Amino acid sequence: MTSNRLRTALLFAVVFCFGILSMGYQQLGSRVLAPYFGGDYIVWSVLISTFLGAFTAGSFLGGWVSDLPGRRRQAAMFAIGAVAVGSLLVGSLVRRPLLAALEQSFESVIAALLVACLALFAAPVITLSSVTPVAIELLTRTGVHPGKAAGRLYGLGTLGNIAGVFITALCLIPNFPLPGILHAWTLAAAFCFAALWLLMRNLWPAAHD
Repeated sequence: MTSNRLRTALLFAVVFCFGILSMGYQQLGSRVLAPYFGGDYIVWSVLISTFLGAFTAGSFLGGWVSDLPGRRRQAAMFAIGAVAVGSLLVGSLVRRPLLAALEQSFESVIAALLVACLALFAAPVITLSSVTPVAIELLTRTGVHPGKAAGRLYGLGTLGNIAGVFITALCLIPNFPLPGILHAWTLAAAFCFAALWLLMRNLWPAAHD
């Protein structure tokens, strides 16, 4: 019973942290775009739409991964984590020359914004948001009803989203340089994916089907 409670608590903590990372990144995205495109309603509309589209794709991706056999699921999550960390790192390094080039290459601001948002944010957000469906499948293996598992984890992830918005907007952005925050985001994502992978590998032996 203690082991079951421990792994469930760890799973909840990981999902909450992924919630912080995914929506907090939207706040960072607005700061990344601002020097080149400003921060008006058009920028926010394209940014929000990109994130919602990425959340949708991430849910489908996570749903597909959750249905894989145990070892293939672990391998898939390892690959997804690598893509997430790699895309966050590359985005933080190339954002300035990429955005400067896009600003000059398109007559349409909306077209430039769409390409910029897809290039910089789609891969990180899709991979970060793919975790919850996998976590739901793991939680159901502890005997929790699927509907209750989904409700708990999506609710907890949303609380993480809210925390991510406030932590990023009120604490991080006003007090730290943007490049440092972006690098910290990459390290945090690497830590969270490593924690999830180790949790799947070591505390969910039933998931080795």
